Amino acid sequence: MVFNPLNFVSNLYYMGVGMACILIVIGVIIAFVVALQKIGDKLAEKKSGEEDAQ
Repeated sequence: MVFNPLNFVSNLYYMGVGMACILIVIGVIIAFVVALQKIGDKLAEKKSGEEDAQ
């Protein structure tokens, strides 16, 4: 097995693309969770408002 440092440097591009994709996926998951939380809060307020009216 031969270690060629130039191969490591040429693969940095692919590692960077992989890291960028991971960050994008994490961002999408965070956005999805925040949206679900806001929807859940609105539904909870609406439901508690209906219970107070009765």
